[in-house]
Amino acid sequence: MKAVLIGIFILFPLPGISKICDIPVTVFNSNHISFGDSLDQGEVKVLDKGRIIHRKITLPEKNSNRKITAILRIASAGDPWDRFGSIFIAGDNAPDVELTRFMTGFGTGRKDVEVHPTVKNWADYSEWEIDVSMLDVLLQGEVIIGAMIDTWVNPGWTISFSLIFSEDETAINPFAIIPLINTVGEYKGIKFFNEQMLESEFNLEEKFTEARLIIYTSGHGGTSLGDEFHPKHNVVYLDGKEIFRFIPWRSDCTQFRPFNPTSAKWEGDVWSSDLDRSGWCPGDIVDSYQINLTGLNSGNHKLAYNVENQSSLDMNFWNIDCYLAVWR
Repeated sequence: MKAVLIGIFILFPLPGISKICDIPVTVFNSNHISFGDSLDQGEVKVLDKGRIIHRKITLPEKNSNRKITAILRIASAGDPWDRFGSIFIAGDNAPDVELTRFMTGFGTGRKDVEVHPTVKNWADYSEWEIDVSMLDVLLQGEVIIGAMIDTWVNPGWTISFSLIFSEDETAINPFAIIPLINTVGEYKGIKFFNEQMLESEFNLEEKFTEARLIIYTSGHGGTSLGDEFHPKHNVVYLDGKEIFRFIPWRSDCTQFRPFNPTSAKWEGDVWSSDLDRSGWCPGDIVDSYQINLTGLNSGNHKLAYNVENQSSLDMNFWNIDCYLAVWR
């Protein structure tokens, strides 16, 4: 009987015990993101008056197919508002590429608010586990990884982020990533899609066996008239032809109440954090969209991106990130 138990243990490790080949890498460890901070935090450098941090780090070189799991944890250090957030790989003469996108809750982790009858307890933090194997080719050697939270207060937020590298022959690892568009943090000059679409030209030196366009998109504004609360068509064009039309929309935000202690609450048990929004919920990650472009010929191409009937309000904007993943 003992021999049988030992055999089962070897074949099926207990939950929480890492594989021998797993390599964990800590990028950020309870670092602060706050408006007005200008002092570097050791190896973690500070930009944009504290709203962006980044770190140059050396990651394991790729020897075989591998799964890369990102662990992200955030908590309010005082900020009561919901904020846009992004973890990204800094581009070298190319647009940054997002590893993941998220929205903070209203004051996630704050305990100075009386617990609401509809919530058992306020969450201590938001934490997500994300498969980022798609960006394997960019996550090796010396890399600059950044984190941005669109906060305008101090203290703002604390953030921890790590990567776990695991050998996995079933992991999805493209041959190359081609950055195309990234407007994150650029709130001027890109608001009025009706006047000019976002465009990016790229060249494929060969015809690949598989190609996917990865899109992150979310509408923001904060007022009842902004695109944040109104469905808008996002439209993608390739070489002048419309290839994808969709409306980013989330209508399941009520489930995230435990992460929104400082949300406005109105009569009839309606919270601001409950409201449907353009592709996101306060207190959750923002999922990407994928378009199959397999069969795309080699040569020069042009991608164009439009948000139809975008509001012209000054506080209205869209964060768009697009990149192409290709396989040989």
